This record gives sequence, structure tokens and C-alpha cells, in this order.
Amino acid sequence: AASETTLVSRSDVRLAEGAVLETVALELGAGLARRDVRVRLEGNGARLSARGATALRGRQHADAQFEVRHVARDAASDVRWRGIADQRARAVFGGAIVVEVGADGSDARLSNKNLLLSPHAEIDTRPVLEIHADEVKAAHGATVGQLDEQALFYLRSRGVPAELARTLLTFAFCADVLEGIVFEP
Repeated sequence: AASETTLVSRSDVRLAEGAVLETVALELGAGLARRDVRVRLEGNGARLSARGATALRGRQHADAQFEVRHVARDAASDVRWRGIADQRARAVFGGAIVVEVGADGSDARLSNKNLLLSPHAEIDTRPVLEIHADEVKAAHGATVGQLDEQALFYLRSRGVPAELARTLLTFAFCADVLEGIVFEP
């Protein structure tokens, strides 16, 4: 059963000059999941786009840790991760972007948004941004919240059943990281 499964993965990536890496990851139901991703942008103009989502329920636990190091000039990174926890599930997200000395012209972004669907669910997020270079664009942020009650009311007042309304809003919450992924019934 999925609730008894343990998943552990680690990725260590070094991007050379002009290299581009685009990843999409989904954590959808292990009893315990741990994802460690370490990326070094070592070549000028290297680019990273990492998108992902964690959707947990029951007593599932997921831990995603990202470290992106800008080492070379004019490199860019965009890490977007969404977390959803229901029932007694627990998610942890740790994201660090480090722009090292000499990595001038870097463009670094880190976004972690989370949605609690139960008062017993828990999500911990720890975004970190360290800048040791000049002329850098960088942004990071994290949120933890619940479904918008007004949006739920709006859908319900238009005849959408409660569970379907929750599902639609939850899917919409992850839309930017799921873009381009095809789901078939």
C-alpha cells in the first residue's frame, strides 16, 4: 500500500555554460518521502527551472530539500514548489539559493506555497536566500494557508457540489507548477 512505501531520492547536478535543466516532480502518496536536490550553476548563462508539488493525506510525510548554488555569471534559477496536506499529513520544504562571490548578473527565484486542508495537517517551510555578489536579481517567499472560504461559497452558490469545489480550488492552487503535464483519467 502507498501508506507503507518509503521513497528516498537524491540528485546532484552541475550545469555547464549555457546548459538548461527543466524538472517537474510530484510526490503523491508515500508513507515517507524524502527528496534532496542539489544544483550548481557552474557555467555562465546556465539555467534551472524546477517545479513540483507534494499532495499528502492520512499520516503521510514528505520532506523536500533544495539547494541551488549560483557559481558563474548570468545564471538563472526558478524553483516553484507547492504543498498540500490533508488529514494528519505532514510536509517539510527547505529551499536555499546561494549566489556566490563572482556570480554577478544572477537571477534567482524560490517560491513555496502551501495549502492545509485539515486543522490536523502540518506544513513547515524554510526558504533561505544568501547573496554574496553584485548586480543580482533575487526573490524568495513562502506561504501556508487554507482554501479561500469566499471562493468555496462562490462555487457552491453556482451549484458546484462541496467536494468538487474543494477539488477544483486545490487543483487551481497547483496550476502554475503542473502546467504542461497531461493527466488522463
